[in-house]
Amino acid sequence: MSTSREAITEKANPTLATVFEVEQVLEREAKEGDALPLSISEIERRLAARRTRRGTVRAAVQALVHYGVAAVGTKGVLYTRPTKRVADMPAEDLA
Repeated sequence: MSTSREAITEKANPTLATVFEVEQVLEREAKEGDALPLSISEIERRLAARRTRRGTVRAAVQALVHYGVAAVGTKGVLYTRPTKRVADMPAEDLA
């Protein structure tokens, strides 16, 4: 028996462009000051491609969560990437 997460990723295969676009939506929301969690429906509304299925958006969000770019809570999805890039940090901050 498969879990719901496995079922979503088996049926929906987001393109890399969709994953990047979902990341951009979350990043824009995070940069606007009070970063509020976005629901899957709200992310879907903000995408340029109006015909993107909800399962595809969920799979894209799962990919971003897997790579530590987003976090999913009870109220929605938040962008979690630090605003300061690791490559720009001094070496002593990385220790």
